[in-house]
Amino acid sequence: MIDEDLRSHYAALRPGPDAEQRVLAAVAGARQRPTSHSLRTGLAVAGSVAAVGAVSVAVTVLPGRDGPSHTPAAGSPTAAPTSAASSSEASSADRFRPVTPQVVVQNLMRLVSAKGTASRPTGRSVANSAVGEIRFDDGHGAAQLDVALTWSGTGPKDAVPGADICATGTGCTHVAGWKVQTAQGNEYPRPHPDNSAEWSARAFRSADGLEVDITEWNAPTPKGSPISRATPPFTLAELISLATSPTWHATVSPETITSASNLFTPESR
Repeated sequence: MIDEDLRSHYAALRPGPDAEQRVLAAVAGARQRPTSHSLRTGLAVAGSVAAVGAVSVAVTVLPGRDGPSHTPAAGSPTAAPTSAASSSEASSADRFRPVTPQVVVQNLMRLVSAKGTASRPTGRSVANSAVGEIRFDDGHGAAQLDVALTWSGTGPKDAVPGADICATGTGCTHVAGWKVQTAQGNEYPRPHPDNSAEWSARAFRSADGLEVDITEWNAPTPKGSPISRATPPFTLAELISLATSPTWHATVSPETITSASNLFTPESR
């Protein structure tokens, strides 16, 4: 026969609004009597509690007198260890690679697409820089646009991003974490046939040490081609907006690199 102690534990399982409290009290009592008798009693209660749904969860995960249980109920969610989450974040960061010329040019093409069409993309990598160019046409004459991204490097020949931007103060402005220097001039410093106008914006983002340079001309190529339009296609204000776009990054995911890889084959020079 079931002894009186076990009867009291089964009584704790009667349905009712205070069922959870009665079950917890029963299990606590079994903990306080570390004998084979009380062990059988506690096992009986635990086995029966499994059929009571929500009550079983309360018994399993709520702390007892000797501290919280370290065995969660079957099927109950468990929080991922903090170290695992940190490792996952580190692995995600490790996946990123230096930006390629194709990604840089693709981003420029997307930024100017609202104003015209881009063609003849090309580019190359140079130490800690990725550079490229496109031919842009907004219906008022073709023009060349160049773009260059430079980030912090460790080699003796690496460029130092932002080193001379705003060094003189001429044409200098600050835009949302960027310092930008603009310039307007000509391809050749002295009179020259087909001397195209050259406008530029050079931006440096202090948060991550990234430099973005965008230069445009009012000819399909800076040298050796006739002037195609009165001025380059973008105003200085528009160049600043292009250069300080938040879409510029020194490192990108492998998927981004793959998606742009067929845009062109980088030059080897």
